[in-house]
Amino acid sequence: MKNFKLLFFAVLPVLVVALLTGCKDDNPTPPADDTIEVCGTVTDLDGNALAGVSVSSGSATATTDADGKYCIDVNKEGALTFALTDYESDTKFVNSQTSINVSLVSSVTSETTYIETTLEKECDGGQTVDIIQVGVTDRGQGTGTMTWTAGKTWVLEGLVFVNDGQVLTIEPGTVIKGKSGQGEKASALVVAQGGQLIAEGTADMPIIFTSEADALARDTDGNLCVGGSLASSVRGLWGGVILLGKASLNSATPTRAIEGIPSTEPRGTYGGSSDDDNSGSLKYISIRHGGTDIGAGNEINGLTMGAVGSGTTIDYIEVFANKDDGYEWFGGTVNTKHLVSAYCGDDAFDYDEGWRGKNQFWLAFQEGAGDRGGEHDGGPSDCETCEPFATPVMYNTSFRGQGSGAGKRALTFRDNAGGEYHNSIFWSYGRGVDIEVRASIDDSYTQFQNGILKFTNNIMFDIAGSLFTIGNEDSGDVSAEQAALDAYFNDAANNLQVVDPQLGTDLAPAMAGPAAQAGATPPSDGFFEAAPYIGAFAPGVETWISGWTALSKELN
Repeated sequence: MKNFKLLFFAVLPVLVVALLTGCKDDNPTPPADDTIEVCGTVTDLDGNALAGVSVSSGSATATTDADGKYCIDVNKEGALTFALTDYESDTKFVNSQTSINVSLVSSVTSETTYIETTLEKECDGGQTVDIIQVGVTDRGQGTGTMTWTAGKTWVLEGLVFVNDGQVLTIEPGTVIKGKSGQGEKASALVVAQGGQLIAEGTADMPIIFTSEADALARDTDGNLCVGGSLASSVRGLWGGVILLGKASLNSATPTRAIEGIPSTEPRGTYGGSSDDDNSGSLKYISIRHGGTDIGAGNEINGLTMGAVGSGTTIDYIEVFANKDDGYEWFGGTVNTKHLVSAYCGDDAFDYDEGWRGKNQFWLAFQEGAGDRGGEHDGGPSDCETCEPFATPVMYNTSFRGQGSGAGKRALTFRDNAGGEYHNSIFWSYGRGVDIEVRASIDDSYTQFQNGILKFTNNIMFDIAGSLFTIGNEDSGDVSAEQAALDAYFNDAANNLQVVDPQLGTDLAPAMAGPAAQAGATPPSDGFFEAAPYIGAFAPGVETWISGWTALSKELN
């Protein structure tokens, strides 16, 4: 009996646990007070009722009738999923609502859709306001000719194109956000050949492209509610802005497919013979936290310009914390002023395929991130010696590297690239200027010999290695080429100074410092401005980046 009692009390807990476990429901039904009936109507975007739509939440299901109506019992904190063949599925959170109406988007249409959502947001000042977000999905028809207003936040749901013949106007102060995603799901705004983007912000109301993860928002009156919330180290959250024109290239074919867009997209073509082509006007724009991968390490640049013509205006643009290059030109003739590349993960300024633009007032700020200040290529690998040569002209630029110990180069000229830098400052790099020489083919050293690669009236400071180097891509003796390069840069007529430029925390030069002195006089051709100083900023006045750029807030 004693042994039986011991066995009984030993087995009893196991029986209790087994009974309790057997009674436990693998899919417990919510308590009655947590279950509500939700009813609604499902339509297409034109308001037509959709029959046969599957409505589900966990194990609960329903189907819409001929009038698109449904009712279903669900957890008041659950979610409803709506699905129908040839339509994109949609999920809505219940949040104790007893009525939920949905409009489904056809997955077979070519129409671009604009879906508005109103959100309540607490502003930096503590007040709560309505924020209207517009999700933009392009299925082939592009944006159309329309205006994006500052009272709404426009969200790019994938690649959104301004198609041939369309004009997209963006109001000052407008915020555009890119949906996160890589590969085919990458988001970007792309101006196709023949399309135009008229995006002219102001110093007080810049147009801002950023990630959907950024809290930045304006209310329905266009007033700033929440400032930017992402750090300068956050990169690659969405794509960027891409302009595609009809100007000429030096590639083996007159047109090419732009990098950063899947090659299967026909609207990604650039190139032609119209060097005065006009892709629009961009002023006072900040492009932030972009550079997502589209595959195999191929990232989107902050602002990509493929064969953009000289009829296009590019002025007062910032690329901030992009994962790849800040700017990249593929051929074309577009001219630029007042460009900022800050905290980008690769090169600040990159050109290729015979770009021939005029440029003034550039800033590369690479503290803590980046590779070269400028990566300058002449042509693609299948046509390095083709014309037109890459011969852009730059006046009044300031390039600040990661630091002299980071081993990065200020400028690299290769693949037969030419180009000119005048009245500019380069500091905090591991190396200065590299010019490639090749034994078997014309190269950037050839362009230097022919006088279309120039470097005059510039300041270099805090450069750890050689200021000027012949980059030898082939084996062989390049001592003669190096000697010729040294002689050029030691020639007093070219006015190279190796001296502290004496810049302030705002990057403006001290009034009596070396950078405040006049350099070479820019050409009087209607584009270049008189600027009797060296570098991007004038002494004694507020810098042109002040206020509207994200970088100016980092520097203060």
